[in-house]
Amino acid sequence: MVLTFADAIAALIGVKYGLIKYSTKEGFKSWEGSLAFFITAFLCINIPLTIGSQIGIFEGVLISIMVAFIVMLLEAFSWRGLDNLFIPITTIFLLIRYEKLSVSTLIIKLIVLLVLLLFVYLLRKKSSLDDASIFAAALVIYISFILGGIYWAMAPTILFVTYQWCFPTEVQNSHNEHDIVLLLYVAVPGLLWLALYQIMPEKSYFVAYVICFLCELVCLGFSRIIYLNNSISGVHAAIRASGISVLLFIPYFFILPNLANLIILIMSFAASILIHILYKEMKEDPVTSKRFLLQTLVCFGLSCFGILT
Repeated sequence: MVLTFADAIAALIGVKYGLIKYSTKEGFKSWEGSLAFFITAFLCINIPLTIGSQIGIFEGVLISIMVAFIVMLLEAFSWRGLDNLFIPITTIFLLIRYEKLSVSTLIIKLIVLLVLLLFVYLLRKKSSLDDASIFAAALVIYISFILGGIYWAMAPTILFVTYQWCFPTEVQNSHNEHDIVLLLYVAVPGLLWLALYQIMPEKSYFVAYVICFLCELVCLGFSRIIYLNNSISGVHAAIRASGISVLLFIPYFFILPNLANLIILIMSFAASILIHILYKEMKEDPVTSKRFLLQTLVCFGLSCFGILT
């Protein structure tokens, strides 16, 4: 019902009244259309919860707000009709996840979601992501939080929030060259470890998850350092990228055992070495899917060593 009514109404409102635009992979959508989607989705979720479930009225409102907000974000960055798959599955998953939570827990999760969205929205001008992908990044962080907790959310937060500040470029990315596909290349390998942890809660999967996002930051840092200064050597760029990335991930060294920390350090420097070997291709092919696929395979492969812990 959410997909049927919300998607249709959002399209009608967006076409007829959409004035404030935001960028997506397939062009532009309007905030008016997204707001219409949110309101319709909220009603489609809240009315059945109120009438046909044992969930309290206040809990139903909180659940409806969060689910409507999240599926609105999914609709915003989906492309090629993938919202027809994402929205129903996500709606069912979240309703099952939220229905047994207390009011206080629901309020905390809603506050975290709103603060996170506000934070990334304020950072959007510093990001190389298009508008829809910025909110997708926020959703990745939020999913990590609700499934794993604060420690799982730290890694993607460090990656998405700090890479622009710690590895800046002289050229302002006003055209936002990175879209949702490139973001998924970066985020999905780590999320696979999170999903595996939900099935089999092995602590080693958490180590692999941290390694995955750390190596992604090393690769992103290396490519931006090379982009900024073509005269810098590949070795220098690799050492600098891995050093800065390890410093940003230093909180994990206080909560993980020594063996895990050692493997994380080794893998971060291994990532920098592999990126140095692939230096020529990274330099000539800076933002295409081919480059990010290569980067993803490197990072996921190195993260597999995390299960040794």
